[in-house]
Amino acid sequence: MSISTKNSDAVEDNGTGQIGNAIVMLEASLPGRVLAGWVNAPADGRSPVYKQMSKNIQATLRRLVLYVYFLDPSRYPGHQPAACALMLYASLPLATSVQKNGNSLEFDTGKDVYWDWRNVDPNGDRSLMVNNSLTDRQLTLELDKASQVLANSGMASDARFYAQTELADIERTATTNMGRVLLEALLFIEAEIISGAVDAGRRMGEFFRKQKEEDAIAKIDEFAAGIVTNFNKHLTDLFDPRDDKELLRNLGLAVFLEATRALHPTLNAVPPTARLEIQVVRSAVPFPPSGFPLDYSLKPEEVVIDQPILSVGAAAS
Repeated sequence: MSISTKNSDAVEDNGTGQIGNAIVMLEASLPGRVLAGWVNAPADGRSPVYKQMSKNIQATLRRLVLYVYFLDPSRYPGHQPAACALMLYASLPLATSVQKNGNSLEFDTGKDVYWDWRNVDPNGDRSLMVNNSLTDRQLTLELDKASQVLANSGMASDARFYAQTELADIERTATTNMGRVLLEALLFIEAEIISGAVDAGRRMGEFFRKQKEEDAIAKIDEFAAGIVTNFNKHLTDLFDPRDDKELLRNLGLAVFLEATRALHPTLNAVPPTARLEIQVVRSAVPFPPSGFPLDYSLKPEEVVIDQPILSVGAAAS
């Protein structure tokens, strides 16, 4: 950023090394052939492809929801129910169906595409998912991350809430009262999205085999829109759409992409195209501009620097 700061200082002095108010926009796109996997989606909802799709979606949701929520470190301190529920949720093993065999657990018995999260019996799926060494190990890692984030954010006194000795208390908070409500909301959303993805794929397979392409494309749109609808209905206790207008939509797009990966194994080799644009705004201009981020405009004289950067991936072999 040294070149950018020198250039902006030459036009408007915000102080050495200070860029000033800036808007950063990133657009990424993938070629249309990414959707080709849906054309050959299996009509059988029990296909192994859908079990992999389920795991892809689980991994993506748990990673992204946790990351986005804790972009604000103030959400960590004090064993807050939302923080505990999210950390436990993100620590659960990827599973399609759960079964206990003696002292060991199977998380993919081949019976279904998603485990029975509503079963809270002592040997029910949710009890088995929460009370096992894999979950404890991953949750311990999340506690360590939280402690480091708090220490690095000048909140070292709050790091004690996430010492490894607090593991049992974190799990208790996540599975009782408001923590349980939030955990169940997260599991409900995950189950609904996976069910919608499998249904969309299965119907896609049927539609294309019957030469009803318009119906098939409509089903893809319905599935993609349904992800965002579920987020808006059930994640408002964690994210306020008024503050994060694009957040839930972007999470939905990420989940859609991961569902597609299961149907299109070569997707990792498909190169994206990205365009990054940085606008440095003059200090006299009200910031953020009116209508930001969805509908705003800046006059040329209100911008110090407008620098687009285009990155085009190499052609896939």
